[in-house]
Amino acid sequence: MNTQALNFGNVNINGGAQQTVAISDPGNANVTILNIIVAGPGFWASGVSSGSTLTPGQSAALTVGLSPSGGGSVGGSVTIVSDAGSATVTLSGAGVAANGPSHNVTLSWQASPSSVLGYNAYVSTASGGPYTRVTASPVAATSYLQTGVPGGQTYYYVVTCVGTDGVESGYSNQISVPVP
Repeated sequence: MNTQALNFGNVNINGGAQQTVAISDPGNANVTILNIIVAGPGFWASGVSSGSTLTPGQSAALTVGLSPSGGGSVGGSVTIVSDAGSATVTLSGAGVAANGPSHNVTLSWQASPSSVLGYNAYVSTASGGPYTRVTASPVAATSYLQTGVPGGQTYYYVVTCVGTDGVESGYSNQISVPVP
């Protein structure tokens, strides 16, 4: 099974953010998911359940989220247990108080000259990252509306494109968006 670490960055208290973990079966035999174990305050997972079976070459999308009830850094993990072994994804993020009303940020970019499945948008509260993906999956459009953005700081965005082969490009040039 192939997995990845997830950093949710800053998430509004009593709000939420989610990302997707691709679980795949690269072998030549079926793999049965026996259990999904989530640890850590405010973290949750959905979309893949115990008893699910992946055939060779098949993948499934496990949605993992953070809904913090308090402020400060949080850590956790999600462990996918299967009859082929287990894999643990390290989770991190921080609960932050929203600074006044939330805002919407609209991003737009030029289409890739290559054939692509879509685009992923990423955000950071620090210039140069680390970045957290804000799109749940690649979007086909050349724009993205991020809703519920807390005010009172500047956000830094980059975009990647995902080729038809599933390979994600490097980050685009960074843009900064001050949110009042």
